[in-house]
Amino acid sequence: MNRNNSNPTTYADSSVLPPDLATFAEQALGPLKDACDTSGSRENSSVWRITTRSGAAWYLKRHPSVKFHTREVTAYAQWTPALGPGRTPELVAADPALSAVILTALPGNSPSDRPLPRDQEREVHRQLGLLLSRFHASDPPRPPVGAGAATSTVERNLAVARLHLVPGDETLIRQLATRLTALPHLPQVPTHGDAQLHNTVWNAETRTLGIVDFERAEYGPATRDLIRLEYGPWDGRPDLRAAFFTGYGQGLTRLETNVLNAMTALDALSGIAFGITAGDTEVIERAHRTLQRLRRESAACDPSADNERPSVGRRDLPHRR
Repeated sequence: MNRNNSNPTTYADSSVLPPDLATFAEQALGPLKDACDTSGSRENSSVWRITTRSGAAWYLKRHPSVKFHTREVTAYAQWTPALGPGRTPELVAADPALSAVILTALPGNSPSDRPLPRDQEREVHRQLGLLLSRFHASDPPRPPVGAGAATSTVERNLAVARLHLVPGDETLIRQLATRLTALPHLPQVPTHGDAQLHNTVWNAETRTLGIVDFERAEYGPATRDLIRLEYGPWDGRPDLRAAFFTGYGQGLTRLETNVLNAMTALDALSGIAFGITAGDTEVIERAHRTLQRLRRESAACDPSADNERPSVGRRDLPHRR
């Protein structure tokens, strides 16, 4: 941990920032001037924007578990440098005992905060493709693993969500889960794990995109990072999808498309189960829209897909840029 002040004056407002975190922050940065809870509706970690007496701003994040903490610290240590300067926050300090980190702040705002002009929307998605390509190529790929981890929660989630599914949903989910186990498995690469617009920062002045929040980063198939995009902002916006893959430098093979569809069905089921438990109707509605689209597309999904690549061509893995 980086400590540059051995005798800090601890930030006084414990109703905003817990004393142990205030001590951690002041040992790393010096005396604090202000702290603001910016966690919002986050499902897991707690986040504060903290300001030192010099006026500099940072983010302090407490993870809900050692697993989340280790993922984020590992990502900053091993993978985020490949994205390039200014594209991610920098890790300033980490305390495993507190499961807490201090990060630099990126200039800009989340593109999900307010509508952007269409040309900026497309540029956001192009740069997101570029950055995820770099992230996926930041370490050598590992051999494929089975789909057991992805399908292990199907029965448990069905038990929670079954009454909230429309006719045909359970059959579709089971079919796609079975297909996922039967398809050839994809190589494992570093993945962000929650690649959504609210985890990006857009600097409109410099037209530069950054990525934040690496607590779910781990090895997995690259398609893991496309689920919330394909069935989120790209739904009905083929221009955004095209912009992303222009930045990424490659399209999806038929195999990857089938894997993506299967993983998406399981993600939607998990979302419904979570939404029921947490009372989050927005998550439930989004999951229903996803399943509805999957039902429409299921007839066109080829279960015997090979690894044929689209005519636009692509590399086996994105090169470092």
